[in-house]
Formats: sequence, structure tokens, C-alpha cells
Amino acid sequence: MKITHYHAKYLAHEITKRRSSGSVDKLAAAVAGAQVDLNPHQVDAALFAFRSPLSKGAQLADEVGLRTFVLARMKNAKLGTAPFVRPASFSIEKHLKDSFGVFTAKGSHAVRLKFDAFAGQLVRERIWHPSQKIQELADGGVELTLQLSSLHEIEPWVLSWGEHVRILGPAELKKRVANRLRSALETSRP
Repeated sequence: MKITHYHAKYLAHEITKRRSSGSVDKLAAAVAGAQVDLNPHQVDAALFAFRSPLSKGAQLADEVGLRTFVLARMKNAKLGTAPFVRPASFSIEKHLKDSFGVFTAKGSHAVRLKFDAFAGQLVRERIWHPSQKIQELADGGVELTLQLSSLHEIEPWVLSWGEHVRILGPAELKKRVANRLRSALETSRP
């Protein structure tokens, strides 16, 4: 669907309304209260973000290049006159395939995590990443393997599992999590 200037204005108007359901309505709720005029490609990216269960933001292309934005932080965006044509060869799914969320990087990390039986039942119920492999363990736990381009988003996710997860690799993730735990312990001391 080609978005005309009229469509862009209409969608920008819709974004300023408060709604509770549906993709456009969710986008409206996310930026309600902010003075926002979005470009058509920003609306397209935002709608994609709301359709994606793993998305925490939107990938937007502008004169700087492809960047990640948190929708709720958009303020003072202006409706531009230049049309945006997404390159035919671009696929957001391919761009984000090695990301745990929305951050991309050029790295390659084989993440291996061992979850105890309590967490194992929760881990095996979901698809956390397209690359995931789950190995059942004799104790009722699971080993989860992911291939990621960045450790940025997996680090807080691992921390959220607390004592129910053990990092098997990579060593860099072990070190980062250990440093975060030490820092939290230091700041919690009286």
C-alpha cells in the first residue's frame, strides 16, 4: 500500500488519540500526550513493532541510516515531505534475525544456558529466538542454546532468572553477568 500525504496526516492524527486495542490504537496509546507528527515510514515501522512479539522498539531509516528507537520516547517528530521507499532487498526479519530484541551488532555469540527444573518448564513453553535449540536434561531442566549477534539484551534477561540459570557460555557473558551481580551487591551494602 502506498501511503500518500493524506494517509500520513490521517495516521498522524490517529496517533494523537488514546485507544486500547489494535495496532494503530496501540501506537496511538504509546505516543499519546507527546506532540508527534510521524513520517509514513515511521508509522510503518511502528506498526511492525507492535505486530512483533519480540519487539521493544522500532527500526527506522532516515538520513543517518537504520537506527533503533523506543516508540514511547519519540517527541517533536515532524512530518516530512520527502517520500521514503524501503529498498526491495531489505527485510526487517533478516536484519534482526541474530538479535535477542532490537539491537543488532556484527558479533557472533553462541549462548548456552542451563535452567533448573523450575525454570525449565517455563523456558520450554516459548520460542525465545529463531535460533534456539532446547535440550532436555535428566533432572527436568533444559539447556537453551541461542546464536546472537550481541549480548546487550540477553544479559539482563539472564539476570532475571536469578538462581534458576547457569551460564555455560560464552565466557564474556559469564563475566558481564558476574560484574553486574558484584556491582549490585556493592550498591546494596549498608
